[in-house]
Amino acid sequence: MLTALIVCAIASLLLVPAIAHAQAQQPVLDGIANQYRDASRLWRPRLIPIAQQLFMLLASIEFAVSGLVWALRHDRLDDIAAKFLLKFTLTAFLLALITGFTFWIPPIVNGFAAAGERAIGSSGTVSPSGIIDIGRETSLSILSALDVGVMLTNPAMAIYGAIAAFVVALAYTAIAAQLVLVLVESYVVLGGGVLFLGFAAFRGTAGFAENLIAYTFGIGIKIFLLYLIVGLGSQIARSWIPLIQSSSFFGPASPLFQVVGGSLIFAVLAIRVPNSVAARLSGTSTFGIAHALRAVG
Repeated sequence: MLTALIVCAIASLLLVPAIAHAQAQQPVLDGIANQYRDASRLWRPRLIPIAQQLFMLLASIEFAVSGLVWALRHDRLDDIAAKFLLKFTLTAFLLALITGFTFWIPPIVNGFAAAGERAIGSSGTVSPSGIIDIGRETSLSILSALDVGVMLTNPAMAIYGAIAAFVVALAYTAIAAQLVLVLVESYVVLGGGVLFLGFAAFRGTAGFAENLIAYTFGIGIKIFLLYLIVGLGSQIARSWIPLIQSSSFFGPASPLFQVVGGSLIFAVLAIRVPNSVAARLSGTSTFGIAHALRAVG
């Protein structure tokens, strides 16, 4: 009786999202990512003027500090004029980066995403709701083998099958959550990141702008690797469903344990590899904005 209740409870948890999905005809997880994407397009034009005002305020402080340094060092007027011209050129370039934010930051992230999509082609699934659907189908395939005869003849195996279905569903939920997290992260950077470029005008705060640029490349790397891992992994995972359906649940060659292990490994790869590689490639990057501001006075 306990086994039957466990199986029914897990089956109901797996079937409720499917029913809701069929009724709404709107993938919930995809909708979350799309809403952040649409919102980021509204944030950007609202924040650009704020970033420009912040930049001009900090630029005035930077020129005041430089003027004080030049005066204390008793630099010659021609040296001061040359350094002022260099600093003005650098500041104008940084301000142009804010004004043209839309034309260079989004293409970095979108370029990595386009590369990932082209690499996997059209056969892989990279949408969060698609990943959830694969996990639901796999879990339901496991539960479908737990008929009344299995529950009565081998309760322990029935409990194991129910737990296996739950673990598989949890693994695919983690993969989908990671995909949503990275996508939302990219949209937040594309929409709100321009504010941190406003800190580039002053040597003491230029690190915020440098970190934003490095972080943008890190997000792009995450998306690229996640597309590769999830795209291929979804193809492999779909092949497990007919394997479970055609195999004997109690047979010596039952693929149940391997499918559970494969689902967990798939989840670990999707979460661990993009974060680790992105941290290694972009974590120590520096663009020398603060150093350039100090170098010219």
